[in-house]
Amino acid sequence: GETGPGGHLTDKSCKVISRMCHNLQELDIGYQRKITASGVKRICKSCPYLRMIQTSATLQPKEVEGLLCMAPKLFFMGTETCFDEAFYLKMAEATGGRTVFRAFGICNVFDVEALSSEVQNEYRNSQYLLHLVMHDLADPKIINEWENMFG
Repeated sequence: GETGPGGHLTDKSCKVISRMCHNLQELDIGYQRKITASGVKRICKSCPYLRMIQTSATLQPKEVEGLLCMAPKLFFMGTETCFDEAFYLKMAEATGGRTVFRAFGICNVFDVEALSSEVQNEYRNSQYLLHLVMHDLADPKIINEWENMFG
C-alpha cells in the first residue's frame, strides 16, 4: 500500500502481513491512521521475531502490556500514544529492561535512574543496541545482518 500522511494501510493490511511475514523483524506503520490496536495485535501475535515496531494506532495501557507479552523479542516500541512516566517504568520493569519505549518526538519518556539497577543496565544496553541498529539501517549492506547483532 501507499504510505504518507494518513497512509493507506488498514487492519486488513495487517492481516495480510501477519499471514505472509512470519519472519518480520522490523515494522514501521507510523502515520498509518487506519490501523487500529487490533491490527497491531495481530502482527505482534503472528510475528515471533518482531524486534522493532513503530505505530500510530491509539493504544490503551492494557493493549501495550498485551503486545509486549505477544512479542517476546521486541526491543523497541515507538508509539504516537503518550503514557505517564509511571506506566513506562512499569513496562520497562515488566520486560526486564529489554524494550526501549519512545513516544513520537520524545526519546526519554521516563527517568531510567528510577529503575532497579539490573533493569537499568539492561535498558541502557537496549538503548545502545537500538542506536547501533538505527545507524546500521542507513547502510544497505548491513540490513541483512540482523542475526549477527542479536546472537
